[in-house]
Amino acid sequence: MAATEDFPDHIEYYNPEEAKKDEQDNLYVEFTRFLNDYTRSLRTLETELDPFLSTTSDPLLDPVAVDTAPYEQSQIVSLVATDNAAIRKFVSVFAYLCHELHCYSRLAAVRYYRALLTFGFGDATPYPDGDAQIFASRMLPLLFDLSSFLSRVNSLVINTIQQMAALHNSKLKKDLHFKSVNLSPVFDALAKAMRMLITIDIIIHHNPALTDAWEKYAKLMVQASKNPASFSGISDLEIRRFEKVQQVIGGTILSSKCFHSCKSLQFDSENLIVVTANRSLQALFRNAIERMIRTHTALLVATASDEYHDLSDMIGLVGLYEFYVHIWADKDPKLFKAMWDLCLRTPVVSVFCNRVFFPCSILRNLGQTYHFKMAKDFNEQKFKREYLTTLSKTLYSRMIQLSMKTAAWCVKMESNLTKSGDASRKGLDHILPERILLLYHGVVYASQLSNLFISYEHLRAQFNEPVSHLDMLALCRCIILLKSIKNTFHRTANITAETISLMIEYQCAFVLKILRRNRGRFESGLNARNESEMDALAALRLAINMLRGVSTEQRRIVLGLAISIFSSSDAVKENDLGTIDYIMRRINVTSDLSYLVSQSCDCSFMCWEESLFQDYLRHVFKNPELASTLQYMLVSMQDIMPILQKSLHKNPNEIIEAYRTGVLDILNREIITPLQYEIETDLRMQSHTYLTNQRSSAHRDLIQFLALKPLVFAGVTVDIKTLVSNYLDVTFYNTNTVVLSDWRVYEEMRNLARDKYNLTLTEAHLPGQTHDQGLDVLVIMKRLHEFVLKYDYNLNTQVFIERQSDSKVLNTIGIVHIANSIRTHGTGIMNTAVNSTYQFLRKKFVQFSQFLYDDHIKLRLHKDMQFCTEHKDEMGFKYPFDRADRFNKDIRSLGVTEVQNLSYLDRFRELITQIGNAMGYVRMIRSGGLLYCSNAIKFVPDLKNIVDFEDLVAKERLAAETKTSAENLDMSIQNLTQSFEGGFEYFALLVNVFASEFCSEQNHHLKSFYIIIPPLTVNFIEHIILAKDKLVKKSAQDFMFTDDGFAIGVAYVLKLLDQNSKFDALHWFDAVAQYYRDAKAEKERELQQKKRTKESYDSIMYQLKNIKARFHEYQLLRFSFTSAKIFFDY
Repeated sequence: MAATEDFPDHIEYYNPEEAKKDEQDNLYVEFTRFLNDYTRSLRTLETELDPFLSTTSDPLLDPVAVDTAPYEQSQIVSLVATDNAAIRKFVSVFAYLCHELHCYSRLAAVRYYRALLTFGFGDATPYPDGDAQIFASRMLPLLFDLSSFLSRVNSLVINTIQQMAALHNSKLKKDLHFKSVNLSPVFDALAKAMRMLITIDIIIHHNPALTDAWEKYAKLMVQASKNPASFSGISDLEIRRFEKVQQVIGGTILSSKCFHSCKSLQFDSENLIVVTANRSLQALFRNAIERMIRTHTALLVATASDEYHDLSDMIGLVGLYEFYVHIWADKDPKLFKAMWDLCLRTPVVSVFCNRVFFPCSILRNLGQTYHFKMAKDFNEQKFKREYLTTLSKTLYSRMIQLSMKTAAWCVKMESNLTKSGDASRKGLDHILPERILLLYHGVVYASQLSNLFISYEHLRAQFNEPVSHLDMLALCRCIILLKSIKNTFHRTANITAETISLMIEYQCAFVLKILRRNRGRFESGLNARNESEMDALAALRLAINMLRGVSTEQRRIVLGLAISIFSSSDAVKENDLGTIDYIMRRINVTSDLSYLVSQSCDCSFMCWEESLFQDYLRHVFKNPELASTLQYMLVSMQDIMPILQKSLHKNPNEIIEAYRTGVLDILNREIITPLQYEIETDLRMQSHTYLTNQRSSAHRDLIQFLALKPLVFAGVTVDIKTLVSNYLDVTFYNTNTVVLSDWRVYEEMRNLARDKYNLTLTEAHLPGQTHDQGLDVLVIMKRLHEFVLKYDYNLNTQVFIERQSDSKVLNTIGIVHIANSIRTHGTGIMNTAVNSTYQFLRKKFVQFSQFLYDDHIKLRLHKDMQFCTEHKDEMGFKYPFDRADRFNKDIRSLGVTEVQNLSYLDRFRELITQIGNAMGYVRMIRSGGLLYCSNAIKFVPDLKNIVDFEDLVAKERLAAETKTSAENLDMSIQNLTQSFEGGFEYFALLVNVFASEFCSEQNHHLKSFYIIIPPLTVNFIEHIILAKDKLVKKSAQDFMFTDDGFAIGVAYVLKLLDQNSKFDALHWFDAVAQYYRDAKAEKERELQQKKRTKESYDSIMYQLKNIKARFHEYQLLRFSFTSAKIFFDY
């Protein structure tokens, strides 16, 4: 009993459901906290980046986007859920056909239009042989796929026509009551199919580069079929397959006959399906075309009252009319006149991108075929020119009107769709109608602006008329407004996505209310035995069911078919049908809002309007108050990018990069460069006003350009303010280096730039020359030809010593001096110095080549080469010292200089020495750079374990400015570390840049250089011994104690000519050592044999001393030469 007292009175048992609920609540709380923290972080980041963000958004760069298009997974067969079998069968069949035709129309725009349009983009066409065949072969997969695609579309068209013919077949007694149905959605789908086929034809017809490349490729395949042995990798089976497909591709697709092929199909079938002789079906077609003509005419009239009208639907209507006339050969002038009048009101229709459609041209050809008088008398060019004149007169006024409407719309959008609290304060019944109307008007205004631009610009381009300045401004204003509308839609996308489903449901509720009211009225007088009335009731109920769900395309197609069924009866009143049609147009726009906004605001045609873009930029520069429109124009030029990315004949990245470079060059040429020059001129004029006692004239407000946020184009950010600042920094620095005393003037200009233009420029005051700085690198670089002539280089100490001076002091240049110069001018001066050395070497190598090309020198060197080859065994594979000494003496017979008494070999030796001094100067630049880096990085304790200051600042959560400083410090340390560890391989660069040219066939005469080195060294030893003697004798000129530039020059040239092995084969220094050992031994023997008179003893001792001195110089030269060769071993 005692044990039971430990148990509690109430035991809580484990409940899995409650535990699961608690766990879900905890997850919800944690997820909510995470979202709130993440939102605050994004807000903070946006605030910090706001000065650097563009004024317009790029939807292609959005990490997350909301697709507002309605979506559901239900199939059409499940949507058409009705007990009426006839309705179910009728609606299902035509709904599937319509939906598939819609899908294929959208698929063609994405898959085929773009690749066909971009073939040859930006290239000089037609392509030459070779390129044409390669590019055409890359298009083969697309063309094969397009051939199959067109076959499927043609089969769908045949199926649709035959299904309608079956309904109107008097021999088939079944479902005759459907003859009165107008089938509006079916004809709309057929019109979309016709529009798609005509679009493909127009794109290909206006791209001769594609057809030309295909013809060349087809000819190549014909040759392959006739001579397959000459074409490896191609089988007979592949050739036969290609010949079959080639007839479709070449004869239909690339001949722009896709639409002609479709209308020429055989629609009559053997199984009682008759089309051409079916007058009932013909009447149905005629009624449908008349209905579409009335609809387009009404919308054209209602355009002024802001009704949406997609003019591209005119393409489908014209195609459907021609399709109808071709099948039934209907020559009714009334129908033709109705079509003709409609086309006269829309002479230009945009097809895709910059491709346009002229309806009057198609109808004129059709009318001339059937001898319509109005078509025969029609002067198309005169009509277009008159329309262009009328449009030009009203362009600016229409632009002003649309501009005011668009501006008011943008303001309403920003105020209505950015206040989330309005819905709760005013109520959805008040908010939704306003937003529906705003969204609808946005699409309407965008469509009107786009149609206005395309109509004027393409007619003007066709007649090659110059555009006036006023019209240019109006056209560019169209583009700016289009991009403003799209940007407004993009900014308000979040709130639009929140309520768009409510907007669609709100509109559907109006239609439901009408249908329910009419259903009650219709059911009260229903005759249950009348099949037509029962079908109308079933269609009415089906329409109500479609309106209760998501407004997907499938539901709208089924709804349209249901409306077409009960509209043929008195189930719904006539005025209610008009109201339903009015609301359905708005439902379609709201449901397809994202797609319609994208299509209406698309400015991809601007890719072909570079002259217009350039003229507008020039105007903007003259009027800085328009600077804010630059980003909108750049975004319009960027709309072509998704199309270029679908290029198949070439790498899309190459095409995009070329296009991006061209547009940015225009921006730089028309805006940035003139802005830089004008600001610089203004600063100079204002800083020198004291000289003229005149104030600078009033300038335009250029700060408008500098106040712009960074412009973004195709992934490239252009910060105008930064570019101008960098330009001024570079210009002020470069001009200040010429006259160091002007630093105060440039400092005043920097202050003026900060006060007037808000430009923060880098302080670039150059210090005066210090005692330990020595000769500046800039001075050496500018006078390199004098430097290598007046200074001698010491290989071991890396010091240049002046040969002679008017004073008692000789100047020296060492690594420390170079490092100080680099510290003053920055590491960028190193590359500039090496580049100037390269230019110097180019000139010297010309003299080098001319010397070895001389006939006397070339003949003597050839004899020496032949001698060494023939007597190498006798000489012990050593070049004879006597022969080299004789060469040095004999060459003086060719002549010497008058002043310095120098032979040709002396001058060649000086040339080699100057080349070597230049390479020594490059070596010193490299060593000075390393010294500068080591001095700069000496405060870093451990180069292998460098502390990341950015991480430390982040851990301590210091201020943003501190974090930026830490990032800059990390970057500076990283750059110094890489420079310190890697160094600069300038020797390899100077070898590679000359080596290939030296070894070319045209420099064949240089191959004998190695054989002249022995006499050249003999000449050098005589020169250096004479110079050292003058130093001992304290001569006033031509004295020296080191000249290692000669050794470096010889090693460098041998490396360039790849003759190290050939020179080593001469064993020259071994021959020199053997010669002087023998000479020394001989003199020692003479010293022992002869009587030791004072004169003979002194003579022999002097000769021994001379031999030792010369041999010592040869040894020093050998050591220097061996060390110099190491520089070029890599």
